[in-house]
Amino acid sequence: MALLKRFNLAPLDYMAIIAGIINALVIGSIVVYWFLNQ
Repeated sequence: MALLKRFNLAPLDYMAIIAGIINALVIGSIVVYWFLNQ
């Protein structure tokens, strides 16, 4: 938590970052799945 407080981001910023990470994981999974099923 100390590391997060150093950046001094608003809670919405954390939500945006988490959503971005989840989006990247989902898109990455879809790409890998599609690639393996070619």
